[in-house]
Amino acid sequence: MNNRKCFLRLFLCLSFGWGVLALNAQTVSKSFNDTPLKTVLKEVESQTGLSVVYKTDEVDVNRKVNASFQNSSLDEVMSKILGPQLTWIVQDKMIIISKKQVKETSKSDKSLTVSGVVTDETGIPVIGASVLVRGSSNGSITDMDGNFSIADVPQDAMIDISYIGYKTLTFKATDKALANVVLKEDTEVLEEVVVVGYGVQKKSDVSTAVSSVKAEALANNPASDFRQALVGKMPGVQVTVPSGDPEGSVAIHVRGISTINAGSEP
Repeated sequence: MNNRKCFLRLFLCLSFGWGVLALNAQTVSKSFNDTPLKTVLKEVESQTGLSVVYKTDEVDVNRKVNASFQNSSLDEVMSKILGPQLTWIVQDKMIIISKKQVKETSKSDKSLTVSGVVTDETGIPVIGASVLVRGSSNGSITDMDGNFSIADVPQDAMIDISYIGYKTLTFKATDKALANVVLKEDTEVLEEVVVVGYGVQKKSDVSTAVSSVKAEALANNPASDFRQALVGKMPGVQVTVPSGDPEGSVAIHVRGISTINAGSEP
């Protein structure tokens, strides 16, 4: 039994060795100057005794070849005349030419995980800032420390980071600046004005509560005086008729009558 195994191994080794020697024995000696690849392949067939097989839609047989060979091996010849886009093997006395298969890039190679921290200009973490991949629902909200992380982000995606009162910033997904994002205040928003009593103030200067009531709410109230229509419309504002007369004067108290060192009327 052992003798049979040894004989089989010896036979396979000799067969493989003869195949390699036969392949190395195929040589080509010829110079080609602007010669179509189809003509060059026929010359290879003629000098090696091997048939060349290929698909016409994969091999440009009209491509010009400029090369010179002198007792060159088949491997050297084929590598030089086919170029990097084609590959070949020898099988059953045939040279089989085919197009190289391009490895497709997996989804994991195209996407990445984006993470970082968002702070304001003073270095304080911004809590609840929106970090969104533009054109998708993939996003995140910064935590108590201003940190965020988004997975499966395309490498060519754009990241928008926004928060109320701050300017929206946009970064490329591969931008290293995403690791530490600093939001700046939007001065245009702070320059907006709101109506306060009988005048106006900048929204950024108002430090107290501001209440408002729409004109439509007053118009739908069947009151004889617009001041009476304010009853129950704004928190902290009391509207009364001291005389009890429906046509009498109206008194308005803001924040009750407990105002210190000042009158309670507007």
